[in-house]
Amino acid sequence: MKGKLGLGCWALGGDSYGAVSESDAEHLLKVAYEFGIRFFDTSPAYGDGESERRIGRYLSKNKGVLIATKVGMLPHAGYQVPYDFSKKQIVDSVNNSLGRLKRSCIDLLQLHSPVSGFHLEFEDVFDTLRNLIQDGKVASVGISLRSPTLLSEQVKLFGWGSFQYNLSLVDQRIRDYFDLLRGFQGFLIARTPLNFGFLTESPPNINKLGEKNHLSGWGKKQLQEWETNANRASKLCREYGISLLTAALRFPVDSALSNLVIPGARNLRDLMENIDAFNTGELPSAAIEDFKGLYETQFKSKVTSPYRYLKATQD
Repeated sequence: MKGKLGLGCWALGGDSYGAVSESDAEHLLKVAYEFGIRFFDTSPAYGDGESERRIGRYLSKNKGVLIATKVGMLPHAGYQVPYDFSKKQIVDSVNNSLGRLKRSCIDLLQLHSPVSGFHLEFEDVFDTLRNLIQDGKVASVGISLRSPTLLSEQVKLFGWGSFQYNLSLVDQRIRDYFDLLRGFQGFLIARTPLNFGFLTESPPNINKLGEKNHLSGWGKKQLQEWETNANRASKLCREYGISLLTAALRFPVDSALSNLVIPGARNLRDLMENIDAFNTGELPSAAIEDFKGLYETQFKSKVTSPYRYLKATQD
């Protein structure tokens, strides 16, 4: 498991997937470490820094921990997402993250969902990142793609140390661009492997989503499509005698479309279910090919996101 299963810490912000108590956050992070997880992915935007603060409280002194945070997406509520990659914003954000994480250097700083052409809006963004590395405040810089479709535009903009993108059984868009990543030696990070909970044994009830539920803005058609595709994936899992959760967590790395998968967890039960499912063993090569084929013939479609990215500063 070590090196392949990380923990996505969005839920620890407590503002998008429901409240997470301080004791639950503490136990979740400590148990994750005890079971060999060393990569923790967070952002200042998760709970207005709360996710980072909790990681700083409970993991900052643990040996071998790699903490990846982000910069550029500003704290927000709802689906209007302000972004700012100006020098001042990046430097201030890094300094604040260092304080919350109780670190002197950020292991991996990722640009958080930059839009197309962001480097033209903020011309000093890359000089700013290089200076932070030179100053010892950041060890490596990666990019968390807003969409896999932006890879071809953004892959060569900078000497990225990692790429993060959506990848799951029912969302394999990265495959259309993956040749651009062949031979890459850094982290290839698969996020949303459970496709917002649809690839679990207890998927969301799309008819009973509250207004504050993270999924409520996605649109009924998209949710219905994910629900249908998850049922199809589950049927194929049964044919191979594997659980849907195992297939969902193992597919990103066993398909070689990533080398690290970062499912989230709100509590110890979620965490342990993920760890147990991931440790079941590698997927059969035939199953991997069948999941790819199922995507090509039945799953492949445009993902319609409700998020609207808005430049935070106006000229």
